[in-house]
Amino acid sequence: MFKVYVSFKDQQITLQSEENKVLLDLLRENEIDIPAPCGGKSKCGKCIVQVLSGKLNDVAAHEKDVLGKERINAGYRLSCMTKVLGDCSIIVPDFSNEATIMTDLSGVEFSGNGIVNKFTINLGKPNVHDQASDLERIQDKYGKCLFENNMRFLNQLPSLLRQSDFKVEMIFIDGMPADIPDQDSKKDYFGIAIDIGTTTVAVYLYDFVSKNPIDHVSFLNPQKPFGADVISRIDSCIQSEENLKRQSELVILHVNNAIGTLCKNNGVSTNDIYTMAFVGNTTMMHLFMGISPVNIASSPFIPVTVAMHRLKPSDLGITINPNGLIYALPCISGYVGADTVGAVYATGMHKNNKITVMCDIGTNGEIVLGNRDQLYTCSTAAGPAFEGANIKCGIGGVAGAIDKVKIDTDVVYTTIGNKKPTGICGSGIVDVIAEMLDEGIIDYTGRIVDQDELDETVPTAVADRIINFSGDNAFLLESASKTGTKEDIIITQKDVRELQNAKAAIAAGILILIKASGYTFDDIDAFYLAGGFGNYLKVSAACKIGLIPKELESKVKNAGNAAGAGALLFISSEDSVREVEDIKNKTEYIELSTNPDFSNQYIDCMFF
Repeated sequence: MFKVYVSFKDQQITLQSEENKVLLDLLRENEIDIPAPCGGKSKCGKCIVQVLSGKLNDVAAHEKDVLGKERINAGYRLSCMTKVLGDCSIIVPDFSNEATIMTDLSGVEFSGNGIVNKFTINLGKPNVHDQASDLERIQDKYGKCLFENNMRFLNQLPSLLRQSDFKVEMIFIDGMPADIPDQDSKKDYFGIAIDIGTTTVAVYLYDFVSKNPIDHVSFLNPQKPFGADVISRIDSCIQSEENLKRQSELVILHVNNAIGTLCKNNGVSTNDIYTMAFVGNTTMMHLFMGISPVNIASSPFIPVTVAMHRLKPSDLGITINPNGLIYALPCISGYVGADTVGAVYATGMHKNNKITVMCDIGTNGEIVLGNRDQLYTCSTAAGPAFEGANIKCGIGGVAGAIDKVKIDTDVVYTTIGNKKPTGICGSGIVDVIAEMLDEGIIDYTGRIVDQDELDETVPTAVADRIINFSGDNAFLLESASKTGTKEDIIITQKDVRELQNAKAAIAAGILILIKASGYTFDDIDAFYLAGGFGNYLKVSAACKIGLIPKELESKVKNAGNAAGAGALLFISSEDSVREVEDIKNKTEYIELSTNPDFSNQYIDCMFF
């Protein structure tokens, strides 16, 4: 065994490694956060470490192409291509700081009785003519009890009933008896709602007495070292059952930590939390429940389950009241998940007489169209370009990411947190491509033109930003001397093609749903943009590049974190179980991979 000395987040960590161990795998196994959007397939160039000393395999030609001479000479390596051959010392950059995570609920209102309620009940005192057991006394009146197999609680039940003379305040979850709180306690009772995104996770604390969410925390999905998209994470499960277990454990651990933080910040006990609802795409739902998603990756894309599940906290290892109930909201298909069901629930489109569209743009783009009578949905494989992955200088929505771009006499941009630029995130990529189109720097096919092809009205300062990169034209956003990485931030020809593929997938999906439904653009009353990327997206730029049909530009409305809002609405309504099942049952899934029109629409939408 060899020693690998790791500097990470101001920590000095010593790891044990066998010979020929891939460095990325070693870091993953030891919970050291390192991005690997491609899942360790040597495609994205993001899993960078700096080698200070030691014995490792030789630098591969592909690493030299991706990293460049300067970074190679400075000791940088791709961890997915680096093998441990002896003791070594490395630095892992901290990529996790100051992420911007969408938690906005966009004006969603919460009212009415929730899924958890507290009522005073009179069970009647036992006597020689009524000798029902304490548990049967409750069951005879209310049916199934959530605590009937909790031996610790049953041991307390006799004293709880008798100290109140069989007139007790009881917690009910979805109509089922769940707990008898301490009669001296006047505490509120709470629920948790979670949106498990591929990239980020948002956790909300809901107060059933005030009927409002009172706090939230969010964090980057800790599964990201296994890949930026669901296919990469499924591939890791195919490689090893241990990877499935590890991905499940990581997100459960972070969710429990988030619940602990919410409780500490609000003076709440975990025992006062009686329910939790969670949403996510179908793969995230499987991983959270510890279920293998491997068959979702290949045709015919069959998940293990798309049903709503009612789980005990102990089933998942979640630290809330042990008599509580956890709801996994239903999915529609292998690629239209509970997050989409939650978003539909939050926008209310399933109850609307008018035709509306909801679109959540991410690594997969989920689209729903319809009204109270019928909903149509599809999922498009947009890829991770909108998350900044597979883009030369792409990064997530973190401090230092270029998020807005304007080309006038020269390039003007803003960064998240007003920090020195370190890369460009999804909204910035859409902005700059739209601006380049306006200036004629990109033609309708997506080609970055030569300087001598530009219109004479294009300012010299802008024209001079067309440079050569690896034999193709590229566009210089910022020079190395002004960036936080001391490297140029550029848009390459490959980046433009990545964006074309992503936007074409979304746009074609929208058009296919409109055709399948028999409606027209004029019939559509509103177009809801859900999710973090949609919230920060400049709508005019999205329409300029053809991501959203121009006919719908005036109808776009931001829906914020509609998936998270849907999970909150679920626990805040006593009718929620019926409503989400209704959404699932009235939704028709359109499989794009077998749709004869999709390929043609996709090709048409590739052009600008």
